[in-house]
Amino acid sequence: MQILQKLFYINMVFPFVRYLSMPGLYMWLTIVLLAIVIKHKGREEFVILLPNIVNLLVCLAAPLCNGMRYELPVVLSTPLVMAAVMRMVAGSGNVLNEN
Repeated sequence: MQILQKLFYINMVFPFVRYLSMPGLYMWLTIVLLAIVIKHKGREEFVILLPNIVNLLVCLAAPLCNGMRYELPVVLSTPLVMAAVMRMVAGSGNVLNEN
């Protein structure tokens, strides 16, 4: 019981840790990444973002609000999608085609 109380206290003291555990952050990150991909006309990166977008739409249509377990695929794939979009913005060419 002491461990759970300490974990809860850490969550209250460090707001950054609290925000990393909220599904809304990853929804907004996906929306921002989608806007960047649309701005730079990255078709391959849009394909990489498509599963995240579909998952977010399913989560929005679901009756359960703030269910982190349904958001976990987006949470786990966000660093990879961010890397792909950053590489596209940096001008390294297409992420999927290295020819």
